Amino acid sequence: MKSSILITGATGVMGRELVPALYARSSADLVLLVHKSGADENHSTFLRKYYGLSPCRRLRVIQGDVTRSDLGLALSDRRELQKSLTHILHTAADTRFSQGIEQARIVNLNGTRHVAEFASACRSLRQFGHVSTAYVSGKRKGQIRESELVHDLGFLNTYEQSKYEAECFVRSIANFLPVSVFRPSIILGNSRTGAVNKMAAPHQTMRLMYDGVAQVLPGTPEYPINFIPNDYAATTICQLFLTQFRPGCTYHITASEEKTIALSDFIHEVFDAFATTDPKWTLRNIVEPVIAPEKKVGQFSNPTESRDGSKVPGVLKSIRQLDYPKMFDRCNVTNAIPEYDYELPDPREYLKKVVRFCVATQWGRLLA
Repeated sequence: MKSSILITGATGVMGRELVPALYARSSADLVLLVHKSGADENHSTFLRKYYGLSPCRRLRVIQGDVTRSDLGLALSDRRELQKSLTHILHTAADTRFSQGIEQARIVNLNGTRHVAEFASACRSLRQFGHVSTAYVSGKRKGQIRESELVHDLGFLNTYEQSKYEAECFVRSIANFLPVSVFRPSIILGNSRTGAVNKMAAPHQTMRLMYDGVAQVLPGTPEYPINFIPNDYAATTICQLFLTQFRPGCTYHITASEEKTIALSDFIHEVFDAFATTDPKWTLRNIVEPVIAPEKKVGQFSNPTESRDGSKVPGVLKSIRQLDYPKMFDRCNVTNAIPEYDYELPDPREYLKKVVRFCVATQWGRLLA
């Protein structure tokens, strides 16, 4: 039976990288679950716009919604997919940090339940991949093992909490579905081009620094920031999912200690990239933010206003992680892919590219 892979969140940060990677690395049919706006778009235009791919028999775009039971699929589509699907890769997530917990659970927890319920009805299903986040670790500090999940130390935002709850649910069904969990760290941008699919908290933090608004950041100067390029994360997930799949296994798709970057160095590198990308920016004489413990920067917890007057909500709710230093064990990843650490790109090199992309596109506004 030919392999057929359903990808949820196909237009998300990971989905946009995973689809072309899966297409290139397998001969499987790919079924892309997208919201109505994407499904209504001309498929040829849609595939080129999001993935740089041309229409073919292996690619199918289908309308659905993980927040609804049966994924909001038409009855005919549901019946056909439950016969033909062999793999499901669940990447759909609501990555906003500024919403209430019940809102965050709609996609992250309830959506995961709906996808799992749908998977349980797929007669030929061989593999179920769940894309989580390394920050289900919440307020934990120190070494975080891939095998560890349950803790009671709390979370810094509702994204972390709802993804934690979703992963707890996934573990509870591991005896009934062949499931693996992938936990990426902070997704920064493309290692080759610096392109960013979605401007998230790290990019908005850079924007606040560029505008001279971020006068202080929480944390310690030596705090190791754990970035991962989205293209490398997607390639790794593809390899683990397609050729190294192990039911019940969790993988940290994160940087090694040698390929993290200290918070103080991160700020220096970002400011250097600002200056080389936009020499006129240096005339504003903006100084680097002071690094201080979180309790001293509480006044920045409200939505921050950038230089152009727009609100940048939820930024501190993610960068508060800078006050909770941790390193991620990657034994499962490096056992499966021995060259993983060696081939991981240098964070300083792709950080510069990402900063240049953000400045050149005015943090994505010129692409809209």
